[in-house]
Amino acid sequence: MTTNGHPPAILAVLPLAYQDGRDCYAGLLQYLATHGLRWDIHLVREAISRAVFTHELARGVDGILFNGYQLDARLAHLVPPHIPCVGLDAAHPEAFAGRAKVAFVDIDSDAIGRRGAEYLAAQGNYAAFGIIGYEDYAWSKSRMASFGKALSGMGYACDALQVKRVNLHDGSVHEKMRKWAARLHRPAAVMAVCDELGRTFIDALAAGGVRVPQDVAVLGVDNEWILCTHLSPTLSSIQPDFVRSGFLAAECMDRFLRRRTGRDTGVLRRISPVKGIIGRESTAPSSTTGRMVLKAEEFIRGHAGENIHVDDVARHLGVSRRLLDLRFREVTGRTVLDAIHAEQLENVRHLLRTTSLSITEISRLYNFRSENHLKRLFKQAFGQTMSDYRNA
Repeated sequence: MTTNGHPPAILAVLPLAYQDGRDCYAGLLQYLATHGLRWDIHLVREAISRAVFTHELARGVDGILFNGYQLDARLAHLVPPHIPCVGLDAAHPEAFAGRAKVAFVDIDSDAIGRRGAEYLAAQGNYAAFGIIGYEDYAWSKSRMASFGKALSGMGYACDALQVKRVNLHDGSVHEKMRKWAARLHRPAAVMAVCDELGRTFIDALAAGGVRVPQDVAVLGVDNEWILCTHLSPTLSSIQPDFVRSGFLAAECMDRFLRRRTGRDTGVLRRISPVKGIIGRESTAPSSTTGRMVLKAEEFIRGHAGENIHVDDVARHLGVSRRLLDLRFREVTGRTVLDAIHAEQLENVRHLLRTTSLSITEISRLYNFRSENHLKRLFKQAFGQTMSDYRNA
């Protein structure tokens, strides 16, 4: 779709300093590539000021795509009514009420709360459960409600704490977190509605001499790699599919741009799924075996793109390959090699989507036994051939 012979101008306000913003942008580009589209994207990589926003509108835009907190609700009224808007996890969707063409793409907050509760309860050694969230965001309240409901269905009680995001780094808020955590019977398990909040909670606990995970285990959301891994202990996190969010957002915008007659108006809503849970030290099992397997999984995730082998994992942990394989199978039900292949196959899928590397080149890159071996593993894992996946 072009405008007067030119590609549509799309203002994309995305936080590229964070993983969710980068993944959403990747999903947007993936949609354009899949459908052979070309947009003139005006990219703003951080929260947009009134002056910059006014300037971008004056340049002329055919659509606005924004993420979370990046587009202040006070700027929404400046957008001309005919310009379609698509918000990803919009903090204030009510600011866009009454518009003819508006869409919201949200991560499945109900699934996040439920998956978090199931993950923590499955470990079976906690005396109390809690959740901490923001009082000023609807998605936070949804995650908290779903978490509590899931635990209640399993026969567990849940305590909750809400804070204001704007006050997150105030010393009084940290003290409030410590007092709240002190009321939980030990050992306790707490889910934070996002990694930013989870990291702040861990810092507050550490300042009060509370051990994580021995006294309080902590689970975050977003799998923001820098926040989760540059922390001691490293933070376990639920990983939403932000790439899918960006893809769905672009799909909604494309739909608006293609139908200019006004027949396809009103609010579109799309829900993006949860990919899984990345276990790290903040929810590490109390057993030596559990901690060994957790560290093995962390190493595999971090190094699968480097053509690692089972011996590399064993060497990193300082144990024999035989012991590692035995303990890993006991806990996960699969071998270390299976886990390495699973991570490598995810990387293969990414290469098929984003590069023109041949299947032979990809096979050599990860040192599979043969090209046919890779093809067989890929079809077993994803239910389609590599060629079919790339063509789709």
